[in-house]
Amino acid sequence: DAVAVWVQNAAIWSNRRPAGGSWGAAVQVKPPPVAADNPRVTIDADGNAVVAWRESDGSRLRVWASRSAAALGWTTPVAVSAPGVEGYDHALAGNAGGQV
Repeated sequence: DAVAVWVQNAAIWSNRRPAGGSWGAAVQVKPPPVAADNPRVTIDADGNAVVAWRESDGSRLRVWASRSAAALGWTTPVAVSAPGVEGYDHALAGNAGGQV
């Protein structure tokens, strides 16, 4: 499987291509109006994906994330960086077992 993510009109969007298949319809991961930037994505051996990005909480940049099980939608985004601290240089990784 493959997952692509991008910013479009202050929202985070994604698209998925199953192994041996075609790209599907784009879906919104995070809605506007708060602008997001720098989305990053990783996918595990089962096709589950996690996307992380930066957006403002009104006073500082925070890192947010959402998870998607293969063939299911994205979870409600949650802030994963500490409040009151600028969130920079986020990264995603998986382990040798293929888990995100």
